[in-house]
Amino acid sequence: MRRLATRLGVTAMALYKHVANKEDLLAGMVDAVVVDYESPVDPRDWRDAVAQRVRAARRALVRHPWMRRAIESRTARSPAVLGHMDAVAGEMLAGGLTPDLVHHAMHALGHRLWGFSPEAFDDDARPPTELTEPERERRIAEVAAAGEAFPAIVAITTDSLRRARTGSCDEDARSSSSPSPSCSTASNDFGPRAGPPPDRRRDP
Repeated sequence: MRRLATRLGVTAMALYKHVANKEDLLAGMVDAVVVDYESPVDPRDWRDAVAQRVRAARRALVRHPWMRRAIESRTARSPAVLGHMDAVAGEMLAGGLTPDLVHHAMHALGHRLWGFSPEAFDDDARPPTELTEPERERRIAEVAAAGEAFPAIVAITTDSLRRARTGSCDEDARSSSSPSPSCSTASNDFGPRAGPPPDRRRDP
């Protein structure tokens, strides 16, 4: 808060006239970005509408890299956050999915609703930095050493290292209008992951 106050040219105490604390500030910052997510434009069907909403969240995340950590640290859902979740769920319901199947779908999407895919067993919470070519080649060599035991993982990881500036699975290697490649199943913020649901979708 002191650093922010310095950048704004005010005293730290002046900030507390507007926000209760740092968490309140971060929550407001998240809300300010989420309410500006673009709505779907001429979607072909409910699937396209959901995809456009997720890609809009991804574009916002690319513009505001701090959003990922801020979203992961949130413990309460604001009206703005609930509004995005409701809009995504609403597209599925409008497409003919049952509420139960939409519930499972929201669990499966998890953090992808917000444009990123958290990694399980991620021992480095620091934001990725751009790799130098020697560092990139060193990492590729390290991964290749596991090739015989885990060939599929090696193929995916090597491809990510070669295409992405940071080598991160969550980095956009394509245009920001496309969802980013992911190397793992996303965890989610809707509670424990449910098992595979029976197919209760009506034919939309």
